[in-house]
Amino acid sequence: MLCGLAAASLGLSFGLLKPALSAGRVDFGLFYPDRGGSPAAILRAFAAHPFRAAGELFSTPGDAYDGLLKRTYFVHMLLPLLCLPLLSPGMLLVAAPVLFELFLSRGHEQHTIFYHYTALVAPCFVAAAVLGLRNLRWLAARLRGQRTGPAPGQDPAHRLRVAVAALALLASLGSNLVFGPLLAAGRPNVERPQSIWPTPVDRTLLPYRDDLIRRTPARGGLVASFAFLPRLAYRDSVHSLHHVLSGHYSVSREPYPLPRGVSALIAELDPERTLLSVDLGTGQRLRDLIAINHLRPAADTGNLVLFARDPASADSLEIWSVGSFPIADRRHLVFDRQLACLGAQVMSARVEPGGILPVRTYWRRLAPQAASPDAPRIFLASYLLLDPRDAPASQTAAFLGSLANPVHLWPESLE
Repeated sequence: MLCGLAAASLGLSFGLLKPALSAGRVDFGLFYPDRGGSPAAILRAFAAHPFRAAGELFSTPGDAYDGLLKRTYFVHMLLPLLCLPLLSPGMLLVAAPVLFELFLSRGHEQHTIFYHYTALVAPCFVAAAVLGLRNLRWLAARLRGQRTGPAPGQDPAHRLRVAVAALALLASLGSNLVFGPLLAAGRPNVERPQSIWPTPVDRTLLPYRDDLIRRTPARGGLVASFAFLPRLAYRDSVHSLHHVLSGHYSVSREPYPLPRGVSALIAELDPERTLLSVDLGTGQRLRDLIAINHLRPAADTGNLVLFARDPASADSLEIWSVGSFPIADRRHLVFDRQLACLGAQVMSARVEPGGILPVRTYWRRLAPQAASPDAPRIFLASYLLLDPRDAPASQTAAFLGSLANPVHLWPESLE
């Protein structure tokens, strides 16, 4: 009965409701490009090679790192439950369709426990652990040849269950200690949505983040990066920056229209958090967004930026400039036959703790050579701060020229 209702719900959802009501902005078939990208094609690929699909629960062809993520996933799911779910394979089969859905997709996020995808799997594993503990008593009784045992306090199987439950509690606490934020050991370098502990740079930039929030206009729409979205969710018009960077909706090929009526762009343009959304069209989209909404620079601290309408600092804040400049220690380092580094200058000899160390760099975009095989690229700059012993004290990266002014949009042969 339940299976029939589930099948009817599946057919109604995907056969009628989804085609009729979907606006086409989300296409989860894009997660399965190697299997046709549609539910029918995915099912056909699964039916044609079931053993290959089963093998991909534990490995990924051509991607050893992703295979390690999958195997670590099962360690993270089973070890806190003392592997008791394995004693209830029937309940684990309930989670199998979701596991196949996640593990046959392309994307590391679906193959770790650090994202919301695991929410569909965890209840099955917990229920399987409870049933596994029950089955342990039955298995112990069968091994002893007993159908009915003595009183619970004298039953060896009962004592075994109590001991295993206590061990399961210790395993859960121990796994939380080892895999959780305190030690974070025994796992590959998976992509977490954010760092476990704030770094010294995070702590230094915290008051600057707060200042950007305070300076955000009270009215009008906003475009914000992930770092600021939770604090701005109360606003009636907020656009996620990654849609503008990529030019399309999430998990979709539908173009994302540039927002209008925007009073501010507030963002953390850290390459680590934004690079996956960036392409060669990102710079022009940002320029167009800034132009059609009449935004001007209001703040620029590290990778933290604020563009607003008519800010007080707009006339004095210079993010980048074009021209000829005197360079004290002139150099000429060429990268990819497209870009030359001409030098750098530290603008302050001393900075107080918690302050900002301004650095000015000088670059030149080289004119493309005839028949050059090098396509335009997104360039990053890495800044390394050394302590008095020449050991790395801090390191950060940034988009060279800023995301709105990438190298391939610079005038040729101008600094």
